[in-house]
Amino acid sequence: GHQLAVGTRGIAGVTNNDWTSLLPGPDIALAGPGPVKRLELTFAQPVYAVGIDMVEPQTGPNVGRRFSEATFRIDLKRGRQLVQTVEFNPANDVAAFVGVYTAVPFDTMTFKAQAFGVKILGIPLTSVVPVFLRPIPDTVVIDGQAGTRGRLFRVEADGSRSVLNDFGDGSKGPLGVNLSGVAMEATGNILVTDADYGTDKRGALFRVDPMTMTRTILNDFNDPTQGDPSQVQRGLGVEPRGVAVEASGNILVVDKEAGTSFQGALFRVNAKTGKRSLLSDFGLGQNQGLAPVSVAVEANGTILVVSLGGGTNTNGPTGALFRVNPNTGSRARLSDFGKPDQGSGVEEPGGVTVEADGAILITSGGGALGRGVLLRVNPVSGVRTLVNNFGDPLQGQGGVLGMTPAGVAVKANGDILVIDANAGANNRGALFRVEPVTQIRIVLSKFNDPRQG
Repeated sequence: GHQLAVGTRGIAGVTNNDWTSLLPGPDIALAGPGPVKRLELTFAQPVYAVGIDMVEPQTGPNVGRRFSEATFRIDLKRGRQLVQTVEFNPANDVAAFVGVYTAVPFDTMTFKAQAFGVKILGIPLTSVVPVFLRPIPDTVVIDGQAGTRGRLFRVEADGSRSVLNDFGDGSKGPLGVNLSGVAMEATGNILVTDADYGTDKRGALFRVDPMTMTRTILNDFNDPTQGDPSQVQRGLGVEPRGVAVEASGNILVVDKEAGTSFQGALFRVNAKTGKRSLLSDFGLGQNQGLAPVSVAVEANGTILVVSLGGGTNTNGPTGALFRVNPNTGSRARLSDFGKPDQGSGVEEPGGVTVEADGAILITSGGGALGRGVLLRVNPVSGVRTLVNNFGDPLQGQGGVLGMTPAGVAVKANGDILVIDANAGANNRGALFRVEPVTQIRIVLSKFNDPRQG
């Protein structure tokens, strides 16, 4: 807090700067220079709501004079960014519950008021409050086959899961068709790509509000007015797949078949306006690729794209990991999946993400024993090393093998999460956790297990 004290100064009858005996019940006094007092509270994780029980006394039985009328102000912030401000004047001597909630999560609340008139009963609440409270989801997973049109799941740290959004429920927004990629914005909103949305099945980018559970179309990839008019046909989508968020907040989407000769493209979507621009056409220029499927962003802002083609063609099409300049869209081939001198082979490449130390993780649906692998790529040399073989029971716990590992993400503690659409009983899929040191995989959530959700 800022100059927070249980007590005050310079008032007759106050002993040892403690005025708590002057008014009945618990209270907090804000001391310090100036007429406006400020109490700042921070939360362990971003929240959407907070509530305070309070009362503004009109007189104090042991103070001997009326308190000044105060205007109370609450500022809610996410880091340094102001999310919302609320001002109010409660009735005197009346207990009140003040609850505030926002569409954007916040991690700091600043409570301001004039001298006197500040009496808080109890403590600020961030859990049991009569307003909507929902922290940012720890992990989100899309399942294109769940329900009638796909579902977005929320998975907790213990593996329990719940449906955040059912894309077959028309009351929550436009219906989905073929969910293909997922990412989370800093605001807590969730982005989902749909490869076949729209009249011509050119796809769309959805934004899902985790608080209201509603979804909207941020960009329709079949709509030329939502793209760069100078790019005409090349500016339309065909099959948008992977999605990632840049530090600026803008959104990257790779399209498997857009661009010149349908070789694929990387789009940038403005997070505020929803307008898209074609950043890199994989059918033009140097280091051409083919069928990009996933995208990630490195700490310095450069962009990583995994494509199904574009590598050295030895015994058939092989893919590659590209590094894309975020300003020019120019590409460099960082790791050629067809070159054995760069390490472990990659068949059916899938997801890509970046670890805290800059190392790159990619998944492969093929590999040893045909059950997929998780590989680590050196960000300088492009050399690949095996992290986990999903077909090796010795590298796992619980006897569950992988089948087609695809999406991959890294948690703040370094744990690696891999989603496999076909693992587990009845091929209903599983979410694996791979420990970064031991490289052992553990089944976090079995999507065939009703006990987990």
